[in-house]
Amino acid sequence: MVSDALAERNALHQHFRSLMPRLADNFDELMKFSFADGALSAQVKELIALGISVAVRCEPCMDYHIQKARVKGASDEELLEAMSVGFEMGVGALIPPLRKVLKARFPTTSKRA
Repeated sequence: MVSDALAERNALHQHFRSLMPRLADNFDELMKFSFADGALSAQVKELIALGISVAVRCEPCMDYHIQKARVKGASDEELLEAMSVGFEMGVGALIPPLRKVLKARFPTTSKRA
């Protein structure tokens, strides 16, 4: 459940903070700076982060950025599209090395799949 995942994330962040307060403070400041309204709205930045979370397979990140994007007004459709883009980027990143291996190991142009 998303709320359970966020509760666990927050508890772990507090543990991180208790052990490494300066690093945690700097990370929190980076997050505030990175997700503030600017040329891109905070909502758009959360949607970008959601897509990246999907691409890098970070479930706690997905849960966190879904919650933050919803608070900033993102619709279900916007969330789903952001996740779609992240999915494509994650899968798409597999294509270039596959192309290189195919060229090196299967130099002929025979069609198989």
